[in-house]
Amino acid sequence: MELRWLEDFIALARTRHFSRAAEQQNVTQPTFSRRIKLLEEEMGTVLVNRQTLPLSLTPAGEEFLDLCHTVTQRVDESRRRLAQLADQHAGRIRLAAPQSLLSHFLPTWLGQWPVPPPITPDLRATGWLVDDSFRALARDECDLLLCYWPCPPAVSSRTCRRPSPAGSPASG
Repeated sequence: MELRWLEDFIALARTRHFSRAAEQQNVTQPTFSRRIKLLEEEMGTVLVNRQTLPLSLTPAGEEFLDLCHTVTQRVDESRRRLAQLADQHAGRIRLAAPQSLLSHFLPTWLGQWPVPPPITPDLRATGWLVDDSFRALARDECDLLLCYWPCPPAVSSRTCRRPSPAGSPASG
C-alpha cells in the first residue's frame, strides 16, 4: 500500500467523483480508478459504493476514511518534525576526540575560526582506542575525529611535528 493511495481515497471522499478526484490528484481517471481498486483489494473490502451518484462510501469506507486522515496527518507531522530536526542540526559537526585534545588543542583551533563560526561543533570526549575511533567514524557516530596518531617508525618524530617558528627553542 502506498501513501498516495490514502491521499487518493481522501480526495475521492471529498469530491464524491472519480474524474474530479483524479484531476485533483494530477492523474488520469483510469489510473486513479485502478489505484482505488488496488486499495480496496489491499484492504480486503469494498470502500466505495459505485452505484450511487454522487458516489458514496460504504460503512467500511467511512471508517477507513477516518484512518486515512489520521495516517496522512501523522505522516505530515513526522515530515515537519524531521525537517525541524534537520534544521537544528544543519551547520553542526559531531566532533569526537580524547579529553586531552578537547581541552588543549580545540580551544586554540576554534579561536582561529571567524565569528560567528561557519559550523557549530558538537563535542564528544571519548576514551576510544584508535581502532574504536575509526569504527565510530565508519558507523557515523561522529563526523570528525581528532586523535593521536603515532609516527611511522621509518619517519623521524621531527618530521611528524608541525614546524616551529624560526627563533623558537625547538627550531634549528
